Amino acid sequence: MAVPFHSQLAECVTIDTENAEVTMPLPLFRLMLESVVVQAGFDEAWYLQTNPDVAESVERGAFTSGLAHYCAAGYAEGRRPMPMRVDEEWYRTQYPDVAAAISAGDFRSAQAHFNLAGYIEGRAPTPEAYDVQRRWNAAVEHRRAARHMAQEGWGAEEPSTAASNTITLPPAVSRGTRLRHAAAAGRG
Repeated sequence: MAVPFHSQLAECVTIDTENAEVTMPLPLFRLMLESVVVQAGFDEAWYLQTNPDVAESVERGAFTSGLAHYCAAGYAEGRRPMPMRVDEEWYRTQYPDVAAAISAGDFRSAQAHFNLAGYIEGRAPTPEAYDVQRRWNAAVEHRRAARHMAQEGWGAEEPSTAASNTITLPPAVSRGTRLRHAAAAGRG
């Protein structure tokens, strides 16, 4: 897994510890998104086949690749970066409305539901993905609640991006320092 060097992030990202926020330029966000999606297994051929409008845009030269499109627009449009396997039994149990729709013949399977509607609805295809989605939902709800309280004047302040609330990341630890720490711990 490739993770950007600490020193690179420290130059580009603002971390506001008081409001628990990170601010970064949009190009950096897209680069980080690309890094995550590539490591998760972006499927270029599948993406272009599933999205013929994107394939046409790539052919015309509007985008260099399906991955470039996904990071610039596809993610925000709710397009999937790759086929995602659905745990059929878990999905039907987790989403009784889907189980009912399958029983009624509206969808032939949980996979079909997820591909046509579930992904856009924010449903998780597996228990592992559900755990991640649950944490995302909690973070989003927390942010919404803070904004609402600030708008209503209930004492919570709107999260700020003022420079006085930001910190500078400490310099990255050098490789030599890490090796000295490892040697001192008996792992060198």
